[in-house]
Amino acid sequence: MKHLTNDELLKQAEKLTECVQQIKVLHRLAENLEYSRVSEDQFAVNHQIQSGLLGDMGDNLQIIGEAIQEISNAICPD
Repeated sequence: MKHLTNDELLKQAEKLTECVQQIKVLHRLAENLEYSRVSEDQFAVNHQIQSGLLGDMGDNLQIIGEAIQEISNAICPD
């Protein structure tokens, strides 16, 4: 089993930080959608759904999941 150097570990940590930032953005989008729903702003809810927001969020979650799996594989290969 190959041990990663500090530089390689730092690179993986930076990738994880990018994933965290992307998750924070997705969380804010979900909060905005929930606020619109709770405040009964049906126009805003419909607009966000019809604009493809949920699909975009799902796509981004998949991308983040794949990135985290790649990082995991780099740190601890099978």
